Amino acid sequence: MLTKPRQVVVDKDAFIGINLDELCNLAKRCVLVLPDTLLYECATTDKDEQSRLIGRFEELASAGSHACTSIEAMIRYEAKYSSPYGPIGAKQGEYEIRMDAQCLQTRRARYDDFVRQLTMVVEGWHDELSKKNPDLLAAVRTWDASTGVRPARLNSWFEFVDSQDMHEWSRKLFEGITEVPERFCTSDEWVAWHFSRLYGVIFLEHAFLTHKGGPPGATTLEHDLQDIFYVTLLCRADGLLSRDQKLVQPLARAAFPEKKVFSSLEDVPRDWATG
Repeated sequence: MLTKPRQVVVDKDAFIGINLDELCNLAKRCVLVLPDTLLYECATTDKDEQSRLIGRFEELASAGSHACTSIEAMIRYEAKYSSPYGPIGAKQGEYEIRMDAQCLQTRRARYDDFVRQLTMVVEGWHDELSKKNPDLLAAVRTWDASTGVRPARLNSWFEFVDSQDMHEWSRKLFEGITEVPERFCTSDEWVAWHFSRLYGVIFLEHAFLTHKGGPPGATTLEHDLQDIFYVTLLCRADGLLSRDQKLVQPLARAAFPEKKVFSSLEDVPRDWATG
């Protein structure tokens, strides 16, 4: 009996830190998902490394991995058709993955907008929590800011975010993206729902870190936003391969406790075969 191919998202830390031949071999056992964000990170790294990393991306894609369209494109599809985006690789409304100069400029501008928006929202986090969850605010004041206790913090952030109206939250985050906002992001079947949820958690985490010791900076915000794009794909994929223990792994486990998060190739079950 044929089994359904399992899809495993690969983030940048795993992509760079794991032997390329071993990744190509894994691509023969399951579907490796290479996010658009990964290609963007390869194309915007140090000039000396760009061609090597892009070549590595192309080689892994040629080995049978799936080069995945961007989260933004998925959400724009949902906004256009007032319907959740389907499975990864379904080719519905598929957008060509490009990283030419114009595409990079557009992406750069989008990240800058997200960082600017998040920075502005962070400033009002105290009032937000004070109005909606004063007990959580009181607890936050006693928390440790070290990464060692981050998993527990993230679970608390998700508890708070999940108590909010995610449909309304998404409408505000993506204001203007659709002419029928009342039909946009109406359940957790939507990619936009999961991105908005993760965005809310990162907003709370950065607000907390700012409260504890000053703003983490635009560069850190951008990197954490990129991590959100990797983790969001778990709403469609079966697992995530990451070596980032500071944010990606704990964030993915808190957001999708039912999904698998792997830190090495040895962790991927042998029965995750392509059938």
